[in-house]
Amino acid sequence: LNGELRTLIKNNLVKAMSDPTYALADSAAQSVAKIAVIELPENAWEELIPGLLTFIRKNAAEGLRVATLSCLGYICEEVPPEALAQKSDDILTAIVGGMQSQGGPQCMLAATKAFNASLSFIEGNFKVPQERVMIMSVIIQTAKTSNSAE
Repeated sequence: LNGELRTLIKNNLVKAMSDPTYALADSAAQSVAKIAVIELPENAWEELIPGLLTFIRKNAAEGLRVATLSCLGYICEEVPPEALAQKSDDILTAIVGGMQSQGGPQCMLAATKAFNASLSFIEGNFKVPQERVMIMSVIIQTAKTSNSAE
């Protein structure tokens, strides 16, 4: 595919993540992650992770936040950790923020799943005592939170 068509497809998939239909938004998130598996290790689609993190930081609608956190989880699961190394702190911050109750139960669930997928590349964060304490506090708080997300 030529570059223009590739960009159009990628942009439309990211846009589809905001669809109010959960199945469509999640399918788009999975598709974005599959493309990321190919492009991120090649240092292509450099704007993807910052763009996804913007959805989290700007408190986008809950459906988009859920799809974004799910997408980050899929990316963490499949993209080689070294391809995410420079953005790992930002990704972890977004995921941990999603695990906190302000995002709603669906966001918390998606973020917790993404956190589980991110464990392969956040080992360094657990070696820093302050970060480890903060991460563990969020995990404990999330576990204590009673919700009906599942």
